[in-house]
Amino acid sequence: MRILNLPEIDFDGDEDEDYRLPANRHVPLCQALMQNFANNAIRFMADHESALKILSIMPIYADDRRWRKQRGKEMDRDVNGHAWPEYHYVRDCVSEPTGTKVVVAHPSTSVTLDFPDLADFLSYIKEGFELLKT
Repeated sequence: MRILNLPEIDFDGDEDEDYRLPANRHVPLCQALMQNFANNAIRFMADHESALKILSIMPIYADDRRWRKQRGKEMDRDVNGHAWPEYHYVRDCVSEPTGTKVVVAHPSTSVTLDFPDLADFLSYIKEGFELLKT
């Protein structure tokens, strides 16, 4: 599943910054927000018996890197290798200390390495968005 719309987050930027665009100081905040969002989305899907395995948060307009051009540089990557607004998660299951199994969103630095069978499909999607921009 691919999320096509960015979450609306007010980063409370300085007056010279666009409040919708994070600065590098927001990297840990973005990581925590998106991890929480992914956990909730994947748990919701699992609770409704979905076979969802991958959750990619990569908005359509993220492909043109407008937010990076406005910042004048690349965003720093978090400890999972993600940079705003591209986040990828794989469905996983862990055991809590009580023994209860819980569905979680495990960060993926490369969906194509985690799921090599999807490489052609993901390449096809990216090429389609490149055509839409022209």
